Amino acid sequence: MYSSFKILLLASLLFFVACTDKSDAEESADVGVDVGESSQEMPSVESINFEGAEPGSPARTHIASSSRRGVVSANAPLETTAFLPTEDATAFLGTESLSSSSLAGQSASENYNSIRYAPADEPETFGLALQIWKHDEASTSERLEDLRSQFLSVDDPRHSDAPEGSFTSRRAGIRTFVFPAEDHSHIFALSCDTTTCLDWTDLYEMGIDIASR
Repeated sequence: MYSSFKILLLASLLFFVACTDKSDAEESADVGVDVGESSQEMPSVESINFEGAEPGSPARTHIASSSRRGVVSANAPLETTAFLPTEDATAFLGTESLSSSSLAGQSASENYNSIRYAPADEPETFGLALQIWKHDEASTSERLEDLRSQFLSVDDPRHSDAPEGSFTSRRAGIRTFVFPAEDHSHIFALSCDTTTCLDWTDLYEMGIDIASR
């Protein structure tokens, strides 16, 4: 009787172990593909088609939300050399070798631009510079008053032919003559350092010539 009982107990134990192993095997099979053994590779960022991604997808989040795509201006910057050609600057400064650059402070656009000429062998010299604002005739007077409030050491020009609304400014060794075009389509600020422009005469004469162009 005792031996029969031991045999029955041993058989029950073996059956229980067999059932447990089967259950574990089935559970392992439900886990899914082993990432470490998968042959499918994740795509690189460079391979994702951001433009073709569906709205709201993770790929779409890499696209800038601005519709302008970083475009600064649809139009070309305002022309400067039509008002102050290189040959005029060369004659004014009395040197054949000039460097040219834009003035800092305001970006060029279809309504504003600037140019500065200086002797190539004297980079520390300010030279001659012109700023140009494009305006319609109705807003020119208002804009001139606004500019007048921004410049320092402002005075009325001492020249009989100076355009109406024009003014002068002298600061930190720079003379500036601000004036409108004859047709009031543009406003100009013509500047020159005091080592080149010992007085206002040459600046007035060049400014009046520019205003008529």
